[in-house]
Amino acid sequence: MQVSNEGVQGLLDALVDRLIEQGFVRTPRVEQAFRAIPRHLFVPGVPLEKAYSEEAIVTRRNPEGLPTSSSSMPAIMAAMIEQLDVQSGQRVLEIGAGTGYNAALLAYLVGLEGRVATVEIDADVADEARDHLRQAGFPQVRVVTDDGWFGSPEDGPFDRIEATVGVWDLSPRWVEQLHAGGVLVAPLWLRSGLQAAVALRKENSHLRSESVEPCGFMRLRGPGKGPEEYVTVGEWSIAVDEVSSSSLQVLREILQTAPRVEEAPTLPRGWQTYFRLDEPEAVSLTRNEDWRHGLIGVFDPEARSLAGVEGRPGAQNSRVVVFGGGHALSRLKEALARVVELELRRLRIHAFPRGVSAAPRPQRWVVERPHFTFVIENP
Repeated sequence: MQVSNEGVQGLLDALVDRLIEQGFVRTPRVEQAFRAIPRHLFVPGVPLEKAYSEEAIVTRRNPEGLPTSSSSMPAIMAAMIEQLDVQSGQRVLEIGAGTGYNAALLAYLVGLEGRVATVEIDADVADEARDHLRQAGFPQVRVVTDDGWFGSPEDGPFDRIEATVGVWDLSPRWVEQLHAGGVLVAPLWLRSGLQAAVALRKENSHLRSESVEPCGFMRLRGPGKGPEEYVTVGEWSIAVDEVSSSSLQVLREILQTAPRVEEAPTLPRGWQTYFRLDEPEAVSLTRNEDWRHGLIGVFDPEARSLAGVEGRPGAQNSRVVVFGGGHALSRLKEALARVVELELRRLRIHAFPRGVSAAPRPQRWVVERPHFTFVIENP
């Protein structure tokens, strides 16, 4: 079905209006960028109604059928671009070109005096992004086919760096290629599948967060990927911080048994965030057919026991589900008794290069990674 230019603009404007209403687009410059660039040019062959929906659009899958490239949800794209605070004339590096749509938005924001480079590990995806950018009128964006973990030193140094793939650690190369005072926005995997898009400003000895947004991204590929994974077990997708074949086998076995169910206690707002940061044996599961329906709890492979609170976030009909022995249920109840209300967006996160000591602070969690130590504070 042919749609007029006016019809396409109407679909685009309706999408942007929703993003403004929901609070994801907050500034006039970001609004102008979204209204100026048609998303459907970057997802050819996708029906216009879907191209201008609020959905992420998967564009490539691996042989097992798992997504490897996509056009992210416009809401998450808008939130992260707002975090990045791109100014006219700046140099910006993007890690993960995808369809090229996000790079086009960045190029619009930096203007003709600025420069955008985007690095993509998959040569076919990079070629498609170049074509999309050219057709959309942004041939000046440089698409580099390489491992984004190493950045793009020949195009730097940068005022802004944005990773549009989920990361477990920060690449020292990104920080080296970032100007002092520059901003790096990256979707950080914190613990047990908890991801947050963190805007980090580079200071003298470390990076300090300026904003934190909830998010969910496909994983970085290459040597900087890290050990964390999403693993499919039956009807569940499970976030694991460390992949262990023996633990996964235990999970497969106990998830096939009939669960015991009891009423869930009343829990404070944001308890899931606090729980996953505070409980060492935390586990997160989501149903494959409905990623909004999940289970967050405790998994003890040695005791062959799993217990968690199951339901949709904020739902009133949550329940406690127990698989296997009762040890995990006892741990779950102890952990739930400690949780307090916690808003993810209020977290303060500091990233220190390994070897740089961090002064002790009250109510904090420390996440150690090979290159950076993340100190997470609840103000």
